[in-house]
Amino acid sequence: LGDRIRMQRHATDEGVFIRSIATRGSIGALSRSTIQVAKVLDAAGYDPIIIETVGAGQSDLDVIGSAHTIILVLMPNLGDDIQALKAGILEAADIIVVNKSDLPHADTYKRILESVLEEDLDHKKIVMVSALSGKGIDELIEQIESHKRKLIDTGMIKEKQKDILLREIVGVTEVLIIRGLIKKIEEELERKGHERTNIYETLKEEIKRLKEVLNV
Repeated sequence: LGDRIRMQRHATDEGVFIRSIATRGSIGALSRSTIQVAKVLDAAGYDPIIIETVGAGQSDLDVIGSAHTIILVLMPNLGDDIQALKAGILEAADIIVVNKSDLPHADTYKRILESVLEEDLDHKKIVMVSALSGKGIDELIEQIESHKRKLIDTGMIKEKQKDILLREIVGVTEVLIIRGLIKKIEEELERKGHERTNIYETLKEEIKRLKEVLNV
């Protein structure tokens, strides 16, 4: 949840809590414990809670089921393939931020984004921001608040909360199943020895047994 090294000014603010979490090999750019950590912070009264992912690749979409408002941060002159992004996180984003907007060709980059998004511009906002000068930050905050109001007014907030709950259930279930399979393999190794244990057959049998228990 953020990188303390890059946020020294905020790390000393008593109203700000920053916690870095390793993904531990989890795909999707988020740790499996992210939602649980966010729930603890929410219960502690922290608002808003900002989740920063490790990147913006097309497979890094777990944040969609973990947050109410998705913000995609891009920068001009980095050679991002916008057409490729469109098939992934670009379409999922609620707000698109072009950071380093003081760089050359930033306006051109924005126009390219607008041409790619086309009709989606009715539902998405592009905000030009310069973290160095602070330009555009107030507008970004307003867009975040506006999206929050929209979710509440339209009732979409309930669907978002449902998605977050489902992702949490799936994440916990995956961990429990994997731990159970690993434990079973360890038991087989202990009982039969390494050379006589067929890992694939053991997994196949355990998955079959699990399906029977779940009736799927």
